[in-house]
Amino acid sequence: MLNVFYLYSVMWAIILLLYSLGWSDLCMPLSGDTIVFVLLMIGCSALFGFIFKKKFKFRKLNKNPHKKPIITILLFIFYILDLLYEQYVPIFNVFRGNSMYEKAFYGIPMFHFLVSGFTFIYCFYLAYLFACFKKGSLIIEYLVSISLFVFLFQRQNIMIVVLGTVLILLSSIKIRNLSALKKLLCLTVIVVFSFILLYIFGIMGNVRYGIWDSNDSSMIIAVGKINDQFPNFIPKPYAWAYIYAVSPLANLQHNINIGIDKSATVYDFIWQFLPNFFSKRLPYQSVIQSELIVPSLTVSTAYSDVFRSSGFFGMLSVYFAQTAIVAIVVQLYHRNGKYRVSAYLSVIYFYLLSFFSNPMIYDITSLIVIYLLLYYIIDNFLLTFLYLPICKRQLSAKGRNAK
Repeated sequence: MLNVFYLYSVMWAIILLLYSLGWSDLCMPLSGDTIVFVLLMIGCSALFGFIFKKKFKFRKLNKNPHKKPIITILLFIFYILDLLYEQYVPIFNVFRGNSMYEKAFYGIPMFHFLVSGFTFIYCFYLAYLFACFKKGSLIIEYLVSISLFVFLFQRQNIMIVVLGTVLILLSSIKIRNLSALKKLLCLTVIVVFSFILLYIFGIMGNVRYGIWDSNDSSMIIAVGKINDQFPNFIPKPYAWAYIYAVSPLANLQHNINIGIDKSATVYDFIWQFLPNFFSKRLPYQSVIQSELIVPSLTVSTAYSDVFRSSGFFGMLSVYFAQTAIVAIVVQLYHRNGKYRVSAYLSVIYFYLLSFFSNPMIYDITSLIVIYLLLYYIIDNFLLTFLYLPICKRQLSAKGRNAK
């Protein structure tokens, strides 16, 4: 369940299947090169999953390292200050039947961004602890920690945290030791829960503009160009999930059809590997931008912009760079019992986001990886460097006392 490489392969295989159904007029024919590229990613990621498979085994902690809810309390205090700073709570606007976009929410400059990135890792950490110790207080802390995303009505962030939590809980179950009936029951629960979650995702999409009611999916049907092949027995709120699944690949193929931007330079290629919060402060700003089939469907995978700058070479470069980052984090944390699972879930978010956007550029996912790398460096090198002189002094003192 935690094998990020297998999950990546399965994700792209499902996307190809959904795309082939052609329930939207966005689904233009994929070129041979595009299909080869996707199959190559599926195969390579499956191979990496096999190579690293022993590192993904779920292990429960024997002792609970989380003694006091200090971090949770600090987060909650920040959430209150963040909302007071903006004097606006998007979810209240939605409850009143208005649009959540009536006013943009930025929060406390810089700190809102930094805390949002940390919240993902911390929620995964609390979910892992609950899987290990089943303490009710951890559920309360978890709900408090995710509350910022709820107040801001951020569907994507809520879905990521909830799906990550489900993945952790499922990974904690020893499936192999279950009877065939219990395995079937687990599979049924997973499928049913997934459909419920996707339905909720759809109705949240309907109501967030304050124009349509929860079951009115006419907007996404029109924007997503849902055609007559969409089965009548499927509730229309599921059109949101379908369009979110197929439109990025459609946009990618659209840009591949357009071709490489002749004005692109090597700097535009390098740009695809730099976090946005860093690159936007550089004197050179890339002008390469993907074309969109429908302006409101803005995602086009991690590979569209880089294709416009450097073709399939750029696409392969971005794929292997992302894969290398994930492999490095897995290698660094696979022996860290305390934060291992939360690190794995964080890079699952990082890696799977590449279907929507470039995670090396996207602010939150790039920040999450930076957090993980910084913590590893501090915990394994800086703290050790500071702790060694103390140990030497203690040993010297013991030696003098022994004499």
